[in-house]
Amino acid sequence: MNETTLFLSRIIGPVMVVLAVGIMANHSFYKKLYMELEKSPLPVLLAGILTLVSGIVMLMKHNFWTSAAEIVVSLFGLLLLIKGLFWLLLPSVPMKFGKKFTESKAFPYVALIPLAIGAYLAWFGYWA
Repeated sequence: MNETTLFLSRIIGPVMVVLAVGIMANHSFYKKLYMELEKSPLPVLLAGILTLVSGIVMLMKHNFWTSAAEIVVSLFGLLLLIKGLFWLLLPSVPMKFGKKFTESKAFPYVALIPLAIGAYLAWFGYWA
């Protein structure tokens, strides 16, 4: 069992679970929070930098693609890197997508996806 996978699973898993439950329980708050991003470009810039750096660091330290948990963690890092690039290079694309997404009636239910992934990573990190 890869120690880096365990370490990252123990962090990413619970955070994803809490965030997903928060979105499902308080989706109007998260919708308002996202809409506030349109008013100021500074948080978008900072989020892009933080996301890009996080993705690069994760892939530098965890680029393993053998077990299911390793694939999920490495894919998470790759997606962070891609998201960071979008936020910094084409910020209008994620802003448009986010606006449509948060206005959708499915918004709170889509949080079931990170809930399931987070639960799996937490289970793997702490109990597998």
